[in-house]
Amino acid sequence: MDAKLILWFDEIDRNFVTTVGGKNANLGEMMRIGVPVPDGFAITTEAYEQFMRNTGASSEINQYISSFPEGLKGTSQFQEASRSIRQIIEAKEIPQDICNSIASHYEQLCEKCETEKLSVAVRSSGVAEDSASSSFAGQFDSYLNVIGKEELLEKTR
Repeated sequence: MDAKLILWFDEIDRNFVTTVGGKNANLGEMMRIGVPVPDGFAITTEAYEQFMRNTGASSEINQYISSFPEGLKGTSQFQEASRSIRQIIEAKEIPQDICNSIASHYEQLCEKCETEKLSVAVRSSGVAEDSASSSFAGQFDSYLNVIGKEELLEKTR
């Protein structure tokens, strides 16, 4: 089960775009051909889907969206919906099994790098990002200099 929640960069390649997103798949691909890439791991879409399902966030978001029977209209409604959906997600606690898996992988990464608290980046990697039919450049958050398991979990959420 753990392997479905998180994968190390050296376990993935371009065939994992729908599992870990384009940025992560490319990092794995670069590692495979010998490009020097800092070690790291990707949290999978399975972890995201479990989070959304197990916390009830998915149901709450669907209920919220259904309050717009005519659909969202105009930039201001889209911005407000985005803020509301983000608040729903950020109010949820990450399920313990996902927390444990992220924390364990972070600890292993620290061990590999011979440090107790490694500074890492938390980057989104949309599974449909920058495909032939769409681009989402700049729409996702990135966090740099994230140190420690607690901050890593906070930024992941």
